Amino acid sequence: MTRSASSILLFPFALALAALFAFVAFVALIAFVVSVAFVALIIVALFALIVALAALAAALVVAMTLAKRRIKVKRLLKALVDLLL
Repeated sequence: MTRSASSILLFPFALALAALFAFVAFVALIAFVVSVAFVALIIVALFALIVALAALAAALVVAMTLAKRRIKVKRLLKALVDLLL
């Protein structure tokens, strides 16, 4: 089977066009993956921020509790010293 001159001339053009489409599809896929990774990074960063703030709040509560306990112990020791003297 022989090809006509017009089909021989169009074959490299069609091949180049197919390669261009494949390249554009690949670039679009990479852009999509990068955008999904960026969104995932933002979500992870927000979650880490929430965890850090919760840990800070817990640390403040522990510090306040220890300070209250220290005040109570100090008051009890003072009362004991006053009682003994």
